[in-house]
Amino acid sequence: MTHSDPQLLQRLNQAKRLGWLFRWHRRIGLLAALPVLLWALSGLGHPIMTRLFPSAASMQAPVARAPLSGVSLATIAERHPLTPLQEARLLAIDGAAVWQVREAGQIRRRYFSADTQAELPDADRQYAIQLARHFTGDRQSAVQGAELLTDFNEDYPSVNRLLPVWRIEFDRPDHLRAYIETGPARLSALVDDRKALCQSLFRTIHTWEWAKPLSTARQLTMSVLLLAAAGSVILGLWLYARQPSRPVKQAGRRWHRRLGLLAGLSTLAFTLSGLFHIWREGQLTTPRLPHTAIAAEALHLTPAQLAFGASLLSYKSQPVWRLAAGKPPTADEHAHHGGHAAPKPASAHYLDAGNGQPVADVEAALATDLARQYLGDTNAPVKDLVSLHQFGGDYGFINKRLPVVKVTFATKNQTSIFIEPATGALAARVEPIDRLEGYSFGWLHKAHWLDGLGKDGRDGILAIFALLNAVLIGLGVWQWQRNAIRKQNVNGA
Repeated sequence: MTHSDPQLLQRLNQAKRLGWLFRWHRRIGLLAALPVLLWALSGLGHPIMTRLFPSAASMQAPVARAPLSGVSLATIAERHPLTPLQEARLLAIDGAAVWQVREAGQIRRRYFSADTQAELPDADRQYAIQLARHFTGDRQSAVQGAELLTDFNEDYPSVNRLLPVWRIEFDRPDHLRAYIETGPARLSALVDDRKALCQSLFRTIHTWEWAKPLSTARQLTMSVLLLAAAGSVILGLWLYARQPSRPVKQAGRRWHRRLGLLAGLSTLAFTLSGLFHIWREGQLTTPRLPHTAIAAEALHLTPAQLAFGASLLSYKSQPVWRLAAGKPPTADEHAHHGGHAAPKPASAHYLDAGNGQPVADVEAALATDLARQYLGDTNAPVKDLVSLHQFGGDYGFINKRLPVVKVTFATKNQTSIFIEPATGALAARVEPIDRLEGYSFGWLHKAHWLDGLGKDGRDGILAIFALLNAVLIGLGVWQWQRNAIRKQNVNGA
């Protein structure tokens, strides 16, 4: 057999191509090895950490228990001059009906007793503390600090979405902090020292929060490393496909190969969905409230004509009260319930804030009008409108607000605007590319297609594949080091 033998030349050329593939598989893999190993280990630790975080005793606001009695906001305004209102609600605090208002252009909310008409100083802080005790279930610990936050910080990052909130810290060994929104009443986040540490480590290792000031440089660097990891996997799978039955003598290489076949697709899913995510993460909607300025003097309805939780909105330039109840409460019902709130019916209804008459078909129309304002196109045709009462699909838990009305417009981009009807707030704006990224991240990175197995089942499978990726990288680096030492010994000899 000579060197001109076609079969020999073919084998030599194939070996040369395979050697080229192997060298680049190794080089690219080494480039991304350390950061991908850290991503895999932090991804493995994430479901473990979340189970160590504090959990709420309740996610529902406390049930209102007070007589629906007292005067209207118009009467309150005669005694306490109020500038036009951005927000107003009827609350039950300490067994009494209380008006909560926020004047346009102001951050702090003011509170007035509906019975005595007196302003309640420091009531927003006290109400936040009451809510914090309700949501945490901690009725005993002293309050170590209460601070109104108007900006996000390291302990309360922007992923929490809601502002302003009260930071209520309890005097206990874990320094539990509850972040409370008082209008409407809800818990935004619970943080203790352990959660703060775990989240700080995760943000440092997994999402590179420390590099966010260098926004483009961070995205480019992470992209190169993610593409390198994906490219190394693709080259490795290609190598196997070219010689699937090739015997491998070294045990380390054999296991690297086996794990590569087992975990390779998960590596591609993690890296490519992560790549998509980092280029869209800065596009999260900044929640906004409608520009409302309603004169308190025009609000003549008394608590007896409303229900606790009623919130003020502007509909077609006229003030309306939104009641999260199926029908307006009557005097007989108030007497029957002995001063307690009526049972919560199925859906909201609206009353004219001036004369108390029901206003029909407000929810959809108001959501559509607000959505057009937030879209920036007051004539955009509506393609679809649906009420959402749980997170899912293109409106995930990250958006915080429920219930919402999803308004999808029949425009070129098929943009969806999510409106919280209780406040009129813009909860989210989703473009087609955001929808695609959301499904990519949810299905490929968080494996929500495994939700049928339950949270423990899904997280367990994700943790196994994260561990396999970590072991795969470790074996690859170990094999490279062994080869490097072997070559050094041969050259030294």
